[in-house]
Amino acid sequence: MMQIDSVEIDGRIFQFFKSDLGNAPLLFLKGKKGYAMCGYLNIETANKVGDIAVRVTGVKTLDDMLSAKIADASIEAQKLGIKQGDQLKSVVDRL
Repeated sequence: MMQIDSVEIDGRIFQFFKSDLGNAPLLFLKGKKGYAMCGYLNIETANKVGDIAVRVTGVKTLDDMLSAKIADASIEAQKLGIKQGDQLKSVVDRL
């Protein structure tokens, strides 16, 4: 079953999606301009379609996502100054 919630982070509203899959959940945090995804999803596809996207890995909750360091950032996200190694919480306002 897919859980979808509106969450407020630093005064901004995001949509948070969670679905329990095999051994880890599928997580997705959508902002106004872009999104953060878990390791199940593919940054190459985000690049192909020109999305502002970042990928974090080893996460099971929204708090885990926000605390995680970015493993990959799409080309469009990099244009906004988001880079690998940034903590998601510190750049979430750009999504």
